[in-house]
Amino acid sequence: MRKILLLMIAALILQIGTAFALPVIDVESQQSAFSLSNHNGDKSKDYSFTTQLNSTFAIGFQHVDWDEDTNMNDFYGQFYIDEKGQTRVIVGNRNYHSESKMLYGLAATIPLNDQWSGYAALLGVGKLHNDSPYEFEVGACYKITDTAVLNFEYRNISDGGIKKKGAGIGLTTIL
Repeated sequence: MRKILLLMIAALILQIGTAFALPVIDVESQQSAFSLSNHNGDKSKDYSFTTQLNSTFAIGFQHVDWDEDTNMNDFYGQFYIDEKGQTRVIVGNRNYHSESKMLYGLAATIPLNDQWSGYAALLGVGKLHNDSPYEFEVGACYKITDTAVLNFEYRNISDGGIKKKGAGIGLTTIL
């Protein structure tokens, strides 16, 4: 039943539009993950790199380049707060051209079976108040091989003049 529900959600998401697909992915200590995506819906090209330094901490970088001459760079740390490493606190920095803002939030993963896992992330950008910029992601990862993962994601980002949302597909390589 879970497989059917997940496939239906993925099919629905793929019909909505496209955005970029940065997965919340699980890697072992001392491993890294590299993700690439190119999307026509929001006209973005992006990549990300995450390294798991130990069992409770990872660092990462994400670059998103939208065709309308806006780009975004995130530098962040992920602190794992449960024994299985499924819940994490994210703290970092987001840059738009010369503007820099604090990035903070929570992310969680859940294994669905041996090949599928789901994830969700809620991030804030800048100061904490009622109308803070935010980013919300939900997605699923399908393990193709031990080193290749296909990502399906829906993402909604609202930060000042930047408002992007939609679904996307990406590919992650475990190094």
